[in-house]
Amino acid sequence: MPFRAILETLLATHSPAVRAAIFCDSEGEKVAAEPGDLDPYEVDVLGASMALPAMNMKNGTRARVVFHDQVVWIIVVDLGCYLVVSCAPGQDLACRHDFPGVAEALVAHM
Repeated sequence: MPFRAILETLLATHSPAVRAAIFCDSEGEKVAAEPGDLDPYEVDVLGASMALPAMNMKNGTRARVVFHDQVVWIIVVDLGCYLVVSCAPGQDLACRHDFPGVAEALVAHM
């Protein structure tokens, strides 16, 4: 499945704003990830930690969570699956318009 290629394209298109992207199933398990400049373990934990908020969101919705060192977007894709995108602080707003297209690409390959 080309999930990782979709995530790689997101990072390549929006570097250095996008730091990592994780596609998770409805149980918070990583399906595919592109860790970018984050530690792979951190990426796994970040993806899993967004399962609870994602479960409470409708398909196609997104939420923005601001931390001191990153901005995290949660985009609910379909069937409870969700995309988590870690961005550099203050640089995430320019790339948010591409998230629906990325979600559509992921759904097309599910």
